[in-house]
Amino acid sequence: MRHRKKNSGFTLLEIVIALAIFVIIALVIASAFVSHYRLFNFSSVQSDLKSQSISILDRISRVANESSAIAASHDFGSLTLTSTSTTIVFQLPAKDASGNIILSTYDYIAFNKSTTSTILYEYVDAAAGSIRKTAGKTLSTIVANVIFRYNSSVAANSTNAEALLTLVKTLSGQEKSYTNSTTIYLRNKQ
Repeated sequence: MRHRKKNSGFTLLEIVIALAIFVIIALVIASAFVSHYRLFNFSSVQSDLKSQSISILDRISRVANESSAIAASHDFGSLTLTSTSTTIVFQLPAKDASGNIILSTYDYIAFNKSTTSTILYEYVDAAAGSIRKTAGKTLSTIVANVIFRYNSSVAANSTNAEALLTLVKTLSGQEKSYTNSTTIYLRNKQ
């Protein structure tokens, strides 16, 4: 009588089937991971756009609340800005280092979207003795559109304005945008 040896290993077919099942499961897990990663990135971009738009509109509102008027235009060094649908120029009472208003003296702050790019600038022209500093800075580099709508046909006669802001970012070849608006009121003119 012959004794048969019992093989305790796996056959080639069993190994191939197990490997195929493992690859399918790995592909499903990888696909789910990639989908969740993309969803997280898009959610993160949307949240960033919302946060940045709120921050910009809050800055404009704070300046407006300190302002005594919307100026028709003002010279910021070599740049003259006029209050239009894409630019707003505020006239603010100048304040000294103690926070006291300097009589009959004004600072000017403007918010202007570049016509050739997605940059929103803030310009400050401070009067002599004012605590504010003359400067220009970039508020955002992702502004697709900004619109100022005045409550008067002449911007300088307005007591409030609506600011509409659209930010845009591109992620993985897709454009994501967020639009926000607020009504901005001048000091003591509500």
